[in-house]
Amino acid sequence: MNNVDVIPSVSEIHSGKKICPGGYAWIFPKGNRIANVGVGIRKTFVKKGISPMDCLKTFVYKHEGVANRLKKGTIVEKISGIVPLGGPTQCSVKKMS
Repeated sequence: MNNVDVIPSVSEIHSGKKICPGGYAWIFPKGNRIANVGVGIRKTFVKKGISPMDCLKTFVYKHEGVANRLKKGTIVEKISGIVPLGGPTQCSVKKMS
């Protein structure tokens, strides 16, 4: 996001049921009123009808202490991905004979 009011030297992690149940939200300043803003949510909560985009919108536009600094910002890019949370796999490499 650009045009956001963040402290350039402070990265923020926010958690709690009101922000992102089963997950967390972040603000990572990049300089010049630009920041990476995002959320991470567990798959079990997505199955309950809560989407990562719902959590992100709540964080950016409604979260006390954050919304007043982010809601006038502009989304520059959207990136999504999967982060494994279940621990290491039993086998990640297999030797072919």
